[in-house]
Amino acid sequence: MRSFVGAVVLSVVLVSASGCGDDGGGASGPGGSADAGTSLGPDLAQKPDGWPDDITLPPQTQITANLVEEASEGRTRRTVNAKTLLSPEDAHAFYADLLADWSATGGEPGSVISGAWTSGDRSVSTTAADAGDTTTLTVTVTEP
Repeated sequence: MRSFVGAVVLSVVLVSASGCGDDGGGASGPGGSADAGTSLGPDLAQKPDGWPDDITLPPQTQITANLVEEASEGRTRRTVNAKTLLSPEDAHAFYADLLADWSATGGEPGSVISGAWTSGDRSVSTTAADAGDTTTLTVTVTEP
């Protein structure tokens, strides 16, 4: 009986030490881990300079590229390309929840799920597409 209890305690310690609470090594954001045993690895790029703090990326997301460009009317468009372990539907739902107080359009199911949200002179658009084991995710923030 003593060895059984020891095995249970050892199992708990190993599970705790394995980093099951890790967000997958990518960008942080609200929400939990969909598959604690899978990781996309470190980000290959960073959020672009000036990325707003209130627009987070989903858990288990790896940033692969970014772009900053001038948009119309003196606004700036910042884009993050990423891959995530979330499904396209879950990635869209993440932004629908995050931007619940914004005006929304899009989100129609299909091979690519696009969404767009506006609040005053700010806008956020997303596209999420199934890429097999991952979802490709593009998030664009346009603001003054």
